[in-house]
Amino acid sequence: MKILAKEDGIYRIRLNVTGQAAAGAISSKVDEKSTIRVRYESKIPVSKYISQNYQTFIIPNSEPFVVNYNLSEDCWVDIKVLSAGNTVAVLADKLVYPKGDNAISWWGLSDDGNWVHEGDYILRITPVDVAGKIGNPLNAKVHVKYP
Repeated sequence: MKILAKEDGIYRIRLNVTGQAAAGAISSKVDEKSTIRVRYESKIPVSKYISQNYQTFIIPNSEPFVVNYNLSEDCWVDIKVLSAGNTVAVLADKLVYPKGDNAISWWGLSDDGNWVHEGDYILRITPVDVAGKIGNPLNAKVHVKYP
């Protein structure tokens, strides 16, 4: 049995027990008094490394800008493209990524579908566990320019 819980508490479960009666008929018994106490502990997910620290990206391009990163735990991940502290594009909004190596691609487009202006941008990767604990974000710096 797998129970998904996001916080400490008492959860009521319903057990349906089906078995073979002596005469060969199938009987069913329901036990509605069962409870389970859940103690929830979570580790704050950690982004261990990032592959790109500063790179020039020319757009339009036939290949996206790719950032590889590693997570210490399965977790939700927020990935945003920032310019001067403002969000230009949201690449992932609480999407689940597995523990280990991962990658994200960006084509140089803003959320409105237009090419971004030349300049410096940050791809911020922020891990968040199921309890909402935020891990340290990783920043990949990229300089965008046109040919």
